[in-house]
Amino acid sequence: MTFLPVSTASLRRRYRRKMIAYGLLGAFFVYVSTTARDVASSSLLVAALFFWRGAVAFRRKRLLGQYPAYLRALQQAGGPDSARVAALLSRPEREVRRRLKDMKKMGVLPDVTAWPQEEAPAPKAPPPPPPAPARRIAVKCPDCGAPDSVLEGSHVPCRYCGSMLTQQFTRGQHPADPA
Repeated sequence: MTFLPVSTASLRRRYRRKMIAYGLLGAFFVYVSTTARDVASSSLLVAALFFWRGAVAFRRKRLLGQYPAYLRALQQAGGPDSARVAALLSRPEREVRRRLKDMKKMGVLPDVTAWPQEEAPAPKAPPPPPPAPARRIAVKCPDCGAPDSVLEGSHVPCRYCGSMLTQQFTRGQHPADPA
């Protein structure tokens, strides 16, 4: 499987701008919380949210810096096998798997579609074969002698006298049957 390199320069610029913008907004809300006493707690909360978004942008920008090494490792491994990629990068497999997923989410690894270790569906057991259809067996009532039929392995009352008919009363095999 070949992975075509994607230009990450525009993405790096975008995340750098986001990181700066969120940092400035967070700093503004910290300033507001120190100057205005009545909105201090809510503005600190908003500042924390902006700083968090800035940290996410920083992490993604840093991840884009590692993209060429991951791309080389993916090409050497021959596919998205996170265990082999982790061995080539000398990193823990869990970290490599998370970073590959993040790169896929960011759109720099569009060819990665399957993660064999995680997303392969468990093999399903084949469905049991359908039960064989029950055969109808012609029987003769032992009390009144009327002909009838029953499903194999079941019993039904005789239509005429009401006695129970089973498979053992098959015509010609009942002991009370003459010949």
